[in-house]
Amino acid sequence: MKKIIEGGRRRIESKLDMAPLIDMIFILLIFFLVTTSFSRESGVELKKPKSAPAEPNAQKKTNVTVEIGHDNRVFIDERVYDVRTVRAYMEQFLIDVPKGTVVIATDKDSSIGRVIEVMDQCKLAGVIYVSVAERIETKGT
Repeated sequence: MKKIIEGGRRRIESKLDMAPLIDMIFILLIFFLVTTSFSRESGVELKKPKSAPAEPNAQKKTNVTVEIGHDNRVFIDERVYDVRTVRAYMEQFLIDVPKGTVVIATDKDSSIGRVIEVMDQCKLAGVIYVSVAERIETKGT
């Protein structure tokens, strides 16, 4: 503190020292960091299954695509089948893959009657999952 005399009056100039204030703030910060307890989030432990390496050719085909052409011919694996033999093919397929699915890919010019006949044969064979899709032809086919 300094005393300054101006025109007969005394005035006291005061300065605030910031160093102890900053020290006190750091002490409080350290105190709160040390005394705060951090909670850990509870987690779930997972047991990952162990798997054996896959053998080549061990993967079974899980779905069959039945194609119906513009002339209402039925193709399975690029071979022509009669509608009446689709059921036998599907029964054999379900023996190999019990929960197998069938995708019926139709041409835009094929009749809906032929699609329904193929769906009926699949259902009679016991196929649970049957879906119908439009066959998209690429250039060159």
